[in-house]
Amino acid sequence: MAIDGEKLRKLRTAKGWSQEKLATMSSVDRRTIQRAESGAPVALETLAFIAEAIEVPPTTLRAAQLEIFEPKERNWNDIVLPPAKSGRRIIEALMASFEAQISFEVEPVIENVKPLAELGTIFETFKPDPWLTPMQRVQWGYTTLLKEQANLNSLLEALAGMGIAVFLATYTAKKQIPSYFVMDGAMVVYGNQDEEEVDIALVVVSDSSAPHLLRQPKDLWPPF
Repeated sequence: MAIDGEKLRKLRTAKGWSQEKLATMSSVDRRTIQRAESGAPVALETLAFIAEAIEVPPTTLRAAQLEIFEPKERNWNDIVLPPAKSGRRIIEALMASFEAQISFEVEPVIENVKPLAELGTIFETFKPDPWLTPMQRVQWGYTTLLKEQANLNSLLEALAGMGIAVFLATYTAKKQIPSYFVMDGAMVVYGNQDEEEVDIALVVVSDSSAPHLLRQPKDLWPPF
């Protein structure tokens, strides 16, 4: 996968990070970061880990001219989900998305059901709903956000001790965006309305021992 090396460098320096810092945060070596910033192709998984560390969707870092990587083993509509290490990152991804697809792929047992239920409550709180009217949408204050982010960080740590991780990715899809119709006081979509590009958050709670998960959303845009 070819990366826009200049964009990656600008995002890294905007954070005040060295290449060594980004490598550490991405769980890759410095040489990989050097290659990525030079525009050399990297694995889809590597792209996902770098994007997650720098807190942007992987598509943001893709070069305009895409190169096929491992065509026998990979599809262009593969979405790589790295394990999320930050409660803030998860909540911000949910809040910034048009929709969210959330799934629990772990067997609930007495030992894990309490933290899993608390995790589900936080997801339900911040899961985006494009059908909410402007009056129904909640404007979260900094105090609430900080507390929920801290709670989520504690849950991530507790679940990690049980072999459970939250895997996170975002991708682009085309959707009809509802508009507020004042006369009915409701959100509506018109039959001839054009679709627009939006971000979709993909969250999977899993006890998989894999370093990342792969998913193939059917509504990925552009379609490959």
